[in-house]
Amino acid sequence: MIKKVLLFVLALVLSVVPASTVSAYSGNGSGTVGDPYVINTCNQLFEMNNNLSAHYVLAGYVDCTGATWGHIGTLTSSGFSGTFDGQGYTIQNLTVDDTNGVGLFTYVNGGTITNLVLDSFDVTGTGTVGALAAQADNATISSVRVTNSLVHSEFATGGLVGILNGSTVSDVSVYNSQTLGRVSGGFAQTIGGLVGLSESNTYNRSSVTGTVDKVINSGTILNIGGFIGSSTGDIVNDSYSTANVIGVTNVGGFVGVNASSGFSRSYASGSVTGSQQVGGFSGSSALSMLTDSFAIGAVTGSTNVGGLIGRVQAIGGDVDNSTWDVTRTGQADCVGLDQGISYPTVCMTGINVASGMPNYFFNNDSNIPLNDWNFATVWQTTAGLPALRTLPETPAEVRVVLAPLSIRVMWDIPTSDGGSPVTSYDLKYRKAGTTAYTTVTGITATSAPEYTLTTGLTPSTSYEIEVRTHNAIGVSPWLGFITATTAHPVITTPITPSVTPVLASSYVNNASTDTTDEVALATEDDSTVAEKTPATATNDTKKDTTTDASTTGGFNPVLVVVIVVAAIGGVLIVIRLFVRK
Repeated sequence: MIKKVLLFVLALVLSVVPASTVSAYSGNGSGTVGDPYVINTCNQLFEMNNNLSAHYVLAGYVDCTGATWGHIGTLTSSGFSGTFDGQGYTIQNLTVDDTNGVGLFTYVNGGTITNLVLDSFDVTGTGTVGALAAQADNATISSVRVTNSLVHSEFATGGLVGILNGSTVSDVSVYNSQTLGRVSGGFAQTIGGLVGLSESNTYNRSSVTGTVDKVINSGTILNIGGFIGSSTGDIVNDSYSTANVIGVTNVGGFVGVNASSGFSRSYASGSVTGSQQVGGFSGSSALSMLTDSFAIGAVTGSTNVGGLIGRVQAIGGDVDNSTWDVTRTGQADCVGLDQGISYPTVCMTGINVASGMPNYFFNNDSNIPLNDWNFATVWQTTAGLPALRTLPETPAEVRVVLAPLSIRVMWDIPTSDGGSPVTSYDLKYRKAGTTAYTTVTGITATSAPEYTLTTGLTPSTSYEIEVRTHNAIGVSPWLGFITATTAHPVITTPITPSVTPVLASSYVNNASTDTTDEVALATEDDSTVAEKTPATATNDTKKDTTTDASTTGGFNPVLVVVIVVAAIGGVLIVIRLFVRK
């Protein structure tokens, strides 16, 4: 009787527990804004399917080599509606070969994805495909970078997202990547370096470099652009594509075909090759506005070919303060076929006619149309074409000076500040093997930045330390997982060990008169997962090594006796004694 009652109670409890509670997440966190789920592995990424409305953060670099990937969200039902903060970390080596809905996310529906790098992705399908997401509706995507990746399919293929609707995209780039039509078959449609099929979206400060190629040579091959394949009702500001674009019909250096869209302060510089409706900026355009923009890449085609636009459809559109490089594009006309009502009178005269002004767009911030661009906070001049101001790089050459109850962390300024001056640094640390970080924000940016950790440290303990950089655009990735061990307590009275010690080595520390050890740590590569191993700093000069041959096989680090021999004239001599096993 008691057994039956217990079974009844258990069934009653399970019937009222939500499914999301029963499906436990293997990582830390509870999925709330204040306590998001913490992702450390590729498998935990897939576990996001257990709760598509929760909040997630990436805690480190994730390598998906060999992972069997399914989906996050589905095209036919629920999509990801939570938040995903990559914290600047990289997900790398994801390979997926499926039919429709292929990408890191299959479907994002109202979700937010930010501060993330996707590297060396290889995603293949026959339908909607994108490195970040196959499809996203009403999403917010910011500070996401796709690098060294390959995306290919037959329809709605994008280097970032395959189909994007009603969303906001900012500070996003697809770098050194290929977006391709399907390798086999006779059909390829709507392929873009950033987004394949785009409707009612807003893009700001985004870019594409690499290749956008139809691949196949026959059949229906439409709407291929360096930035967007097909655009309807979009607003694009301060963006560019340097991708080389190859297609057949409606082929553009920036957008393949567009209707009722607006493009401002943008350019295309890659080569453009197609058959009909081929343009340096847009292949085919209807009721769209092109403002303060230009095209400079070589344009090749047979029918309706223009320096800026291949064909303007009968319903018209407009061009304002925009132009093209006549010599480099190889096109004397702004528009190949003008069926509209306004283009013949508003297209600017082409630049660099007969190679007369070869450097017009280079290292320049005042020539038309560049005179209306924001070179103070958005764009920067370079020796070549304008470049967007971007996130800064990670700090360089991190070093630590160790004491029993403090760690002095020092680093060099980043190699590149992204074109916007460094404003501050953040530092976070935790005891090795634990999950909770202590974070210090707003560390002053100086020519020799540093910060001394003193809160909650204990002697002879390993800590993981990370540093990142701020500029006006945003924050760099964390310089990841540097391990430093606090010094052993200094014993001022000599202790006679029970076992005769063997002298390992002695060091002269010229950096300080304090009882500290200085350790130099290698610079973190943003695509590397491996933990850095502390190495002796250059200002620690090894004086002597008297290791006994009988000690080969290692020392027992359990007993380490540190004796201060002398501290004379600012030079500290420390002798480490190890007990032989």
